[in-house]
Amino acid sequence: MDTQPPVFDAPARPRPTARMVPGPGTDLAADVELVGIRHYPGWDDFADYARKHGEEPVRLARDMPALLHFIHDHRQALEPAGGLRLATEIFLGNTVAQAREDVRWESTASGQMMVGAFDRYYDPRVMIDAVAQGGDQAVERAAALLEEWLAQVVPKLAPLNPVPRPPEAVPAPYRRPLLEEAVYRDGDDVPINYGRRWADGETPEGSYERISHPERFAGLGQLVLALAAHLESNYQVRREDAQLEDGTRITLVPADPLAATMRLESRTEGGQPTVRVFAGAAHDFVVPSCGCDACDETLQSAGDELENLVLGVAAGGFAERIYDVGGQPWIQFRLTAPDGNSLRGGEGSADPNKDLDEARTMLEKVPGGWHPWPLRALS
Repeated sequence: MDTQPPVFDAPARPRPTARMVPGPGTDLAADVELVGIRHYPGWDDFADYARKHGEEPVRLARDMPALLHFIHDHRQALEPAGGLRLATEIFLGNTVAQAREDVRWESTASGQMMVGAFDRYYDPRVMIDAVAQGGDQAVERAAALLEEWLAQVVPKLAPLNPVPRPPEAVPAPYRRPLLEEAVYRDGDDVPINYGRRWADGETPEGSYERISHPERFAGLGQLVLALAAHLESNYQVRREDAQLEDGTRITLVPADPLAATMRLESRTEGGQPTVRVFAGAAHDFVVPSCGCDACDETLQSAGDELENLVLGVAAGGFAERIYDVGGQPWIQFRLTAPDGNSLRGGEGSADPNKDLDEARTMLEKVPGGWHPWPLRALS
């Protein structure tokens, strides 16, 4: 009876739906579970090749240095594009995926498969090229770095789930001021229909690098003033205004020390009006998040983003935490707008030059999220 253990423990699954590979600092909808697989099919040709050359696939799948050395030693056979090369890429990716519990295959928007976790992703094609071109020392170094990363323990954390105060509890509802928007034209003097430019789904080449008419976001400064006035009128909060060299700053400190302080800084960066919101202990957000032509944001959509952020923090819909992965600090947040419909979350490596001791101490006091700002009494 054949008692040979399976090469890979997880059952094989086909390619997931194409999506962007998440990386450090990626802003994702907090309630979206990433589609990923740990065992991708199509590696059998490599397994057969290994057996013919005296190696057991089971051992290679559990010994990263041995696998990388085998790939290096047989690099000439793996050079041509074809079935064996592709099977080797898949085998290597599966080996990485089964070595750490949170590692998965993900599909990029272009359809390329990558393997990794939230803090790092690898392209098996690049890995094989690097191993094939390097010497024995380079292979050893690559194996050591990969094994060090795979050995990192990622803590299992309960989901952040802040519950904001409902908007009807606030004494006076927030109302967006009327924002005047000019008509902007392209080089052919045709009005630009921002927000609906790419209705057919095709984004022109070069549009990610191009920012046309950044002045269309000038109305964000008006929104900052309206939001600050609303918060000051309805919440127990201390307001401090300051003039910056290149803009303005409004600091809002709620009366409850366990509610998140906010700083709203309005500036013009590279010709584009922006608002940076510093919230809580460890996070800041830039609105608009991107002004490039491909993203096609409008003043109204950027206003939605800014209002959901500011009003969500004040309502107690904001939670943060700091945790360590491989001895390095990572930060995570979740934001829920007061209406409960706008969910936003993200995580990423923290600035290594930033002292997070005070932030860690503060966040230990609010594990379930920052408190809602205390309301003013009805007059």
